[in-house]
Amino acid sequence: MNFSFDSFYEQNKRVLIWLCFFAGLWLMRDYVSILFLVFVLCYLTGPVSKLIQKYLRLPHYVATTLVFLAVLVACGAFLQYVTPKVVKEAEAVVANAGKLEAGVLKLHRELAEMHPVVTHAIVSYLRDAIPDMVEAAWLKEHPDSQMVTAEALPRLYMGMLIAKLRLFTPQIMAFVWHATGTLLISLLFAYLISLDTARLRAEMAGLRRSRLRHFHEETASAIVNFADTVGRALQAQFLIACLNTFLTVLGLLFLGLPAVTVLAVIVFFCSFIPVLGVFISTTPMVIVALGTGNLLMALWVVLLIIIIHVIEAYGLNPLIYGRQLRINPVLVLVILYIGHRAFGVWGMLLGVPVTHYVMRYVLDIQAEPDHETSSRPSGE
Repeated sequence: MNFSFDSFYEQNKRVLIWLCFFAGLWLMRDYVSILFLVFVLCYLTGPVSKLIQKYLRLPHYVATTLVFLAVLVACGAFLQYVTPKVVKEAEAVVANAGKLEAGVLKLHRELAEMHPVVTHAIVSYLRDAIPDMVEAAWLKEHPDSQMVTAEALPRLYMGMLIAKLRLFTPQIMAFVWHATGTLLISLLFAYLISLDTARLRAEMAGLRRSRLRHFHEETASAIVNFADTVGRALQAQFLIACLNTFLTVLGLLFLGLPAVTVLAVIVFFCSFIPVLGVFISTTPMVIVALGTGNLLMALWVVLLIIIIHVIEAYGLNPLIYGRQLRINPVLVLVILYIGHRAFGVWGMLLGVPVTHYVMRYVLDIQAEPDHETSSRPSGE
């Protein structure tokens, strides 16, 4: 039996096309950050440009240029005024690490005197959290002891956290500068693409009549639906992140907490991580509050975050997301864990939109209607 490539292609056309598509993505993996930022910038600036065209009756290229100039000015202002302040506050937090440690130890002693039961639970947690190598090093310095004493546990734990803070601070600064360069390049590409959107769409549509028509027929609809799902999710999350950061900054200023700028930047970026981002961004705020030596300040910070999270969950999310990307919070946590383990930051950022797309468009799993909606008469 002779092998026929044409027959083999017709029988496995869909599999071969998608294999080629994902192989191309894998080959472009070094440029994923730029491609993703270009997509995000085009998706976020497109509606603004259309509004300017509609209400100011300006040509497309003028409206697009104005929008990207505004973005460029905002980025320049951030680099000139916000970034130096973030660096300064981060260096101050690292420099005051000793004061932070002393404040936490003082609070631990006060808590031990007032609430022995709570202290016992904290000591048990610290014993589990401190690595064996750190405990072994302490025992080597204190050969008379059989185990780390309860008084030494907070000091060891804080020393471990401060060491990690000092280790990661230069890496974070290097990441910020690298991200700035990537953002500027992405801005340029996004601007050029936005200027020529109509012709690019016509050229993509022209693939229907080319030798790549099978590839276009198979992938075009899926790619458009996927891009629209991710774009709408990021668009909504961007608005939520802005409002979330604004409310958090107001609360921190009211409480008089130091290092507000660096904490605001952390809150903004963590807001793009559903559910888990709240816990990630709360940790540095509580640490800074504990560094003031005031346990009540840390409790107020936790209460502030709870209030903002309630506003976000029951006000902002239903209002901005509407019925888009409605996924159970428990499933969201599972998705974030698997996404982080498998793909790192990208898995946490895109895990929920990708899962929604797979459930909605691939598996055709429809979200259950709300009880309120399903209980209403059809005439309403």
